[in-house]
Amino acid sequence: QTVVARIKRVNAGINTTGFGVQANHQDINNFYLFWAETQLGRFSLYRRAAGADILLGTYAVTPANDTYYRMELRSSDTGGNKGLACYLDGTLRIGTVTTAQVIGSESPGLMYQNFNAATDSIIMDWYGMNIGMGLNSISPNSGTSSGGTTIGMSGVDFGDGMQVLVGDNTATSFTFT
Repeated sequence: QTVVARIKRVNAGINTTGFGVQANHQDINNFYLFWAETQLGRFSLYRRAAGADILLGTYAVTPANDTYYRMELRSSDTGGNKGLACYLDGTLRIGTVTTAQVIGSESPGLMYQNFNAATDSIIMDWYGMNIGMGLNSISPNSGTSSGGTTIGMSGVDFGDGMQVLVGDNTATSFTFT
């Protein structure tokens, strides 16, 4: 299961604990969570099992106020275990973590905690689950060997940090539609 969202916090006070994305959410006591922990100055991966939070990994960078983050949590079953990977803005930051505690393949979701509705905002401008990059078209289908041809592509979920290779060369300029 993959869950991804582009989220930011606005006007968050010091009591705003955090926000993040959940995978394999069975109920309030059993899920995996990729969490922006504003008070602790880090992004973390947790497993909540039977109501207890177990820290599986961290990435030490303080979540900034009024900054969008593309948070992605991927989970997969691997021989009776669960493999977990957390991507922040398209880059693997935590994982791949393997845990023996397998929480099923239930719903993905979003979560925030200790949120002051009078002053704080958590803004999500898009959300997806079980997504994968898909290329629908490339135009044109040929160019000069000296380079300089403008390449247009259409598809879904190209992701942050996307690169385009033409043969063995990295394209210096490209557009997505």
